[in-house]
Amino acid sequence: MSISIFGTIQAQVGIDKNNNLGKSALLEFGPQARGIRLSPIENVGNMSNAIAGTIIFDGKSGSFLYKDSTGWSTPKSGGATGGHITTSDNNSKGVIIGDVKSSAPGILILGKDSGETKALVLPNVGSPEFKMLNPPAGLIVYDSDANLVKVWNGNTWTNF
Repeated sequence: MSISIFGTIQAQVGIDKNNNLGKSALLEFGPQARGIRLSPIENVGNMSNAIAGTIIFDGKSGSFLYKDSTGWSTPKSGGATGGHITTSDNNSKGVIIGDVKSSAPGILILGKDSGETKALVLPNVGSPEFKMLNPPAGLIVYDSDANLVKVWNGNTWTNF
């Protein structure tokens, strides 16, 4: 006996948030003082398969880089990373939220390859420099007090 189910998957994910997800949110976080950490990429040149919209944490410059249609954005100043650099596994499989497959390479892929109408809502942390002591390098949050996206580069909070 077999059962086939066909349909469209519409996904919204809340982390530490069970209800009241924003209508345009694909991934949204609760009110705790937490961030999203990206593992450092030590050689950006190895990211030749990255597509426009990719964000990485450059372990050499201590900055986030954004891939657009012409290349990687100019790194934001901020200094060298501090602390212990961890390595990620070499598993090429990722998690997709909002669709069942994607042609995009990545560890976490949010939405469809085209036509997406929902987005990532960064963790909202007012004044993270006072609430998040000793964060890991590569942490990104939305500072709701300053209305800025902030990145901990291992030494200081910088604006992204």
